[in-house]
Amino acid sequence: SDHGDMLGDHHLWRKTYAYEGSAKIPMLLRWPKSMEMEHQRGKTLRQPVELRDVLPTFLDAAGAPIPNHLDGKSMLELVRGNTKNRRLYIDLEHSMCYSKE
Repeated sequence: SDHGDMLGDHHLWRKTYAYEGSAKIPMLLRWPKSMEMEHQRGKTLRQPVELRDVLPTFLDAAGAPIPNHLDGKSMLELVRGNTKNRRLYIDLEHSMCYSKE
């Protein structure tokens, strides 16, 4: 993945554009063997996740409570096959922040 830098896609070279090259970036997870999730290796999930999901995932993996005020959701639910109550898309507002003016 180019980590959302566009790399010339649509003749653009920065982040923050509302194209897939900037927004559709793979999230890779690798669990330690001690978590006993070996049966999940090589699994590809299509549900959208975002950076706000990382902290709840770490808390969930550690067995710690996830505070209600966090916007993200644990990705362990998806890895374990629970897709109920997951977002189908990520809604965001966007404006161009690079302009010649």
